[in-house]
Amino acid sequence: MTENYATKYLAKNPDTDGIAELIRTVRKEERQHCANLYSVRLVKLAARILNHEMAYSASSALLQEEIENIERQAQEWNYV
Repeated sequence: MTENYATKYLAKNPDTDGIAELIRTVRKEERQHCANLYSVRLVKLAARILNHEMAYSASSALLQEEIENIERQAQEWNYV
């Protein structure tokens, strides 16, 4: 509720320091969210490797697929 008030206040009363702080806060929260998603994804991959008793080559292929997905997402974010 306070964050919404701050956003509305800053929209009506432009304050470059306040806006800069708001941007820093949002970026920090976004990085934390992305890190959490990435962490969960790695845990799922590790569980899949262990549950299926994957060989080294299959594990490596699975990780390579994930790397390609992450790189593709990063490229898509560059266009936003």
